[in-house]
Amino acid sequence: MEAVTAVPETPTLESPELFTNRELSWLQFNERVLELAEDDTMPLLERVKFCAIYASNQDEFIMVRVAGLHDQVDAGIDARGADGLSPSETLERIGERTSELGARHSRVWEEELRPALAEHGIRVIDCERCNPEELEAIDRIFAEQIFPVLTPLAVGPGRPFPYISNLSLSIAVWLRDPVSSTEIFARVKVPKEVLPRFVPLNGGDTFVPLEAIIARHLDELFPGMEILRHDYFRVTRDADFTVSDEADDLLRAVEDELRRRRFGEVVRLEVSSSMDPDMRDYLIEQLGVDEEQVIDVSGLLDLEDLWAIYDVEGYRELRDEPWTPITHPAFADDEHDGADIMSAMRASDVTPCSGNPHATMPCHHERSGSRFRAKPWSVTRARIRRTPIAQTLSSPCQTPVWTSSRRCSAIPTSAAVRITASSSRRRWSAASGFVPRSRIG
Repeated sequence: MEAVTAVPETPTLESPELFTNRELSWLQFNERVLELAEDDTMPLLERVKFCAIYASNQDEFIMVRVAGLHDQVDAGIDARGADGLSPSETLERIGERTSELGARHSRVWEEELRPALAEHGIRVIDCERCNPEELEAIDRIFAEQIFPVLTPLAVGPGRPFPYISNLSLSIAVWLRDPVSSTEIFARVKVPKEVLPRFVPLNGGDTFVPLEAIIARHLDELFPGMEILRHDYFRVTRDADFTVSDEADDLLRAVEDELRRRRFGEVVRLEVSSSMDPDMRDYLIEQLGVDEEQVIDVSGLLDLEDLWAIYDVEGYRELRDEPWTPITHPAFADDEHDGADIMSAMRASDVTPCSGNPHATMPCHHERSGSRFRAKPWSVTRARIRRTPIAQTLSSPCQTPVWTSSRRCSAIPTSAAVRITASSSRRRWSAASGFVPRSRIG
């Protein structure tokens, strides 16, 4: 007698296995950014750029998306989407993926990009690898530029644990008083808001991390104290906020919310993987985070600052070849008169917004007599506009399709950029594979 094989049941349209979690899908998008940094067929400095973009993306994701999930967990809200995951389950999976991606991110910088840059003459080194002339320059820079802006803070009786601002990089220092043998904790903020994160030496081809220079001179910051150990950490806070459009004074409501955002709860603590366990436990206790919110980082923290390395002068061979977009022949300006766009459209099947990846957006339009004439674009504002579609779709090389509507007609991958012409009320939207927020005016 033949065995009867059971036919598997067809899942219904409401089955959770048919859906992908929104937050995990976003991590898949950022993984594609990381893959560009890992792609050894790309020019070296372009890979460095994508390394910085990945870090910037991840910071924003933690500050907004992950912070929102923590708020739901704290409020006891068990809101499950179509994927069937609760906020706590989503956080658990995010933690697993974030740790994996973070390890890849650190590895590609420390093991691939950093050595490859050194082979091409761009050195990013610690003080231990500097020669005597470079150390002399470092000591001079510290005395003249860095030391005056430092504010070391020690913790002790009458000196509570200091407030750690969002996305700030800090040096944790363990001190001992040689007289009383008392051990205390101190924090030194790395002032990369006012000084370059990577301090240039030798005409700008050698860079030393700012935190490494400060660590070399800790004895000058704590005279008479014994420096037992030090390491680096970074805090990310909840930056998600909501402003009601029914507020009496919308501007004041936004300003108040922005001030409160500065004091949001800590949602991530990044520490150097070499940090002493006692110091690590002390930071976890003082910042009030769970072990799941702590990320151990091998190598440099806050790699978003790699933009400074990407912006180094010269090295054209390590970048993508520059290119200039062309204007469609039908809309090219005549030597004596502007292009007659309407006549060109009547004569053939062309539009000013054809979306050709090799053609520039030809113009914005101004009325001149009875005809529209082509003028160069004057961009006065561009900003990222988040859309639900932009957070879920895949191809990072989607060709933009321009439309005259307020919505993007192409399928975007991560963000939509709105550009407004200075002398026109019409707004044009473009789908962009990715535009880093540090490069939006």
